[in-house]
Amino acid sequence: MKVIFTAVNSKYIHTALGLRYISEYCKLQGHNVTLIEETINTPILTILEKLMLKEADIYAFSVHIWNKPVVYKLKLIYMDEPPYEILATAYMPYKEMQLLKRLENVFEQVYNSGCFINTLRHLTAKKTNSFTFYRQLTEWWAAKGHYPQVHNSRSVAKILYDYINEHTEDETLKSTLIEVLRYDVFMHIDGWRPEWLRWNTETIFDKVSAFWRNEDAVREYLPDYKFSSWQQIRKYYPVELFYNNPINGQQDAIYILRDLRGEGKNIYQLNI
Repeated sequence: MKVIFTAVNSKYIHTALGLRYISEYCKLQGHNVTLIEETINTPILTILEKLMLKEADIYAFSVHIWNKPVVYKLKLIYMDEPPYEILATAYMPYKEMQLLKRLENVFEQVYNSGCFINTLRHLTAKKTNSFTFYRQLTEWWAAKGHYPQVHNSRSVAKILYDYINEHTEDETLKSTLIEVLRYDVFMHIDGWRPEWLRWNTETIFDKVSAFWRNEDAVREYLPDYKFSSWQQIRKYYPVELFYNNPINGQQDAIYILRDLRGEGKNIYQLNI
């Protein structure tokens, strides 16, 4: 069980010995314990922010004569059964607290996956700030029934595709965003090319085939290249054409080659 003990001391030189004894006892019982110490001069919102950043099953405070007004001002409302999740505070009503928990869920799957960095950079560029975008995305995400499920990267890609289509009226901008999403999928989700992202495999087939037949040209990018089979090329060296360059933001066509051998997974912009 994860437990957070919070001490609001009268001064920084004071130490919450009681909580330390309790913490050590809890650790001996196999619990994961975190101790947070502040003073009565610490802004209440600062204390609350630290608590919200740490997920726990139990949040406990030491209450004394000198810190009672501070602790009581927090007015934490929490579940009366495990995991004793905080539902609201004096500074954050239930509705906003739930929004933050949903936003955390969405942020973890979208941003922290590392698969959609370019797409998110473009989506947030037109917003006042990133939080405005993630709040809108979270509210839409929940309304569509995607919360609280945990989605893999392929599902998240389709969700972002639907979001772009529903929230982008300008067709040119929509095409750009979908092209950038296609680039992120190509770069980070190996071996997956969903039809709804309109790949250029057939369009570029002849040009790419000619490139692979010219071993001197290939070795400019892959010095150790030696043709073995077309199956091996498709498996380890995917090539795709993108009409919007997500690297520099320019409206120019680029051919991207990925080398999926080993851990490096190098990337090359082909001149073909």
